[in-house]
Amino acid sequence: MYLLNHSICPTVLVEIGFLSNPTDRIRMTTPSQQIKIASTISSSVDAYFLLLNQTPSKEMGRKGKGRL
Repeated sequence: MYLLNHSICPTVLVEIGFLSNPTDRIRMTTPSQQIKIASTISSSVDAYFLLLNQTPSKEMGRKGKGRL
């Protein structure tokens, strides 16, 4: 929560599972599943910026923080 409350740039906290859960652990440690997770997160961020009618590079560039 500190990150969300004290960040000077847009911040997202993503919980993808629990290492103590065997099914989650397998999903999070399998390379093909990691790619799916990363792709889903990336697509979600892109969709958010499209809803704002802005691209990530425009939004971040204006604030001087670089690309996401």
